[in-house]
Amino acid sequence: MKTIKIIDCNNNEQNLNVDKIYNVSSYEPGFKQPAITEISLHEKDDTHPFAVFKTYESVNSLLLRLEACR
Repeated sequence: MKTIKIIDCNNNEQNLNVDKIYNVSSYEPGFKQPAITEISLHEKDDTHPFAVFKTYESVNSLLLRLEACR
């Protein structure tokens, strides 16, 4: 099982299974904070994510790390 570590918005370290990452998206919060990236985890045959993590790491940085894992 391949995993990547992220630091979520609450400063907690999370180990995410690369094979379960379904979606990575970014949005700008209404208050003065950096952009937030959402990572949705999804089971193979399920239609809804079972967990969503939020981090301040950029989408590009996450995608580069995911590419390196595959």
